[in-house]
Amino acid sequence: MTDQLSNVIRSRLSTAARKMGTVDPSAYMSRAFDEAFDLPQGDARYGRNTLSPGAAPLEPSFSESEPYGLRFTMEPLGPHGSPAVKKQEASRQLRGLIAPCFGREALYWFDRVSEDHRGTATGAGLNFGAWMGAGFDRDGLYAAKAYYELQDGHLSRLTQPLKGYVEQAQAAMPQLRPLFSTITCRQTSGRQRITFRVTGPVRTDAFQPLLDGFGMERSTAQLTRLFGLALGGTFEAPDGSVLVGITAGEDGPEVKIELLIAAIPQIPDSFVELLRLGLSERPRHLRALDNWMGAFTPEGSDLPGDFSVMSIKLTRRTPAQVSLYLRPMGFEIAEPVN
Repeated sequence: MTDQLSNVIRSRLSTAARKMGTVDPSAYMSRAFDEAFDLPQGDARYGRNTLSPGAAPLEPSFSESEPYGLRFTMEPLGPHGSPAVKKQEASRQLRGLIAPCFGREALYWFDRVSEDHRGTATGAGLNFGAWMGAGFDRDGLYAAKAYYELQDGHLSRLTQPLKGYVEQAQAAMPQLRPLFSTITCRQTSGRQRITFRVTGPVRTDAFQPLLDGFGMERSTAQLTRLFGLALGGTFEAPDGSVLVGITAGEDGPEVKIELLIAAIPQIPDSFVELLRLGLSERPRHLRALDNWMGAFTPEGSDLPGDFSVMSIKLTRRTPAQVSLYLRPMGFEIAEPVN
């Protein structure tokens, strides 16, 4: 009898937690895993999702800004429920994490910022509704995230300074189309990011007006270098393969540029080695990346799976920081044979 996918995920995350020296996420999210992954591993219904199409909807990620954290994003309720129900479920699950782990003030902040997305009247026309994410270290949960699909009117109700940054980004790059809002809650802080899809093919120089307007002139060279590493020396990505996120950080705007690897046919086979080369000047982060990859690599395999997204975070004051998102080996969904 095929095992429930929830048991496989718990085992994989428990192993990764042990190797990375973090707490086991199952101690916090076992119910969420049971409700999202109650079907057998490999069930074709898992592959029909918007987070990780063709694979089970759970993506671990590595981030240079959180190099020792065990992070992942997942679709609440798995194949079950409408997008509107998934939005409500993501909110419920995250509120249940935030209140006991971060306290009442953090929950109040999350409720206030997410209120516009949690209303029951905003379910029409949704594509995916919401995803949810969490980050764990050796002390427990350190971050809880909601990814809410954007609808008409959401951007107009943003608060400053994020609203101003978003309007500035749209003016600099008219090809941006609103996609989702990420609300990240921590013990003593919280942030909201607005993510856009870039329509049409995009070259790295297309970002220069945006970065210059945000006072990030020096970031263009860093972006070009990392773009070139990911794309094998070319600097143009096809339509539908690039997302842009805008955040109001402590020192001003932050820009997160995401390359959807599965949508870019020219990704070189040596992509990971090229990325490691790009991190060679930051040996601590390179060791953390290698440790993370090893934590998710099944016994007897050389790789942890397929990488789905590479993101580049740019700010006025810090060097570009890279994140990688993973489709773990064994979570692929085979197409049914007719």
